[in-house]
Amino acid sequence: MWVQIIMAVVQMAMSMKQASDQQKAARKKAQQQLDAQAKQSWTEYERNEKERKDRLKKALAQKRAKMGASGLSAADGSSGAIIQGLRTDAAEASHEEFGDRKEAIDSSASSIQANLLEQSDQNKRKMYSQLGSSIGSIAGSAMAGDDKKKQGQYSQVGSSFGGFLGGSLS
Repeated sequence: MWVQIIMAVVQMAMSMKQASDQQKAARKKAQQQLDAQAKQSWTEYERNEKERKDRLKKALAQKRAKMGASGLSAADGSSGAIIQGLRTDAAEASHEEFGDRKEAIDSSASSIQANLLEQSDQNKRKMYSQLGSSIGSIAGSAMAGDDKKKQGQYSQVGSSFGGFLGGSLS
């Protein structure tokens, strides 16, 4: 009987260690994926931002040239307002894209965390179910002695208890 208890404890410890290692690996992989996705998104944002600034510089130069050809100074009231409007539009577009990218990355992170939590819950349910089955087997052997029929009944009760424990986490 003691051998069964020791074997059950060792098996549970190994299962818990394996589940823990799997969770750590899954978290590490998920974080790496999220980091790569964020890096790619921000690199694209920086490229778009550079292109936007270049287009703004070009548009400002063209407006100044047109105004200069018309005899207007960029410092004049309406000319200055036009140039300021171009700058404001570019800044708003930049701010909007930044917010959209940040929101997409945050949403992806939330989704990954939810998936990891679900996996963790599944592992815990499995562990508790195995624990209940092990307890049932040990109790069946201890309480029934050499009566195989009673051992099976107690094992079944323990297995049901393990299923209850595992199911109660959902």
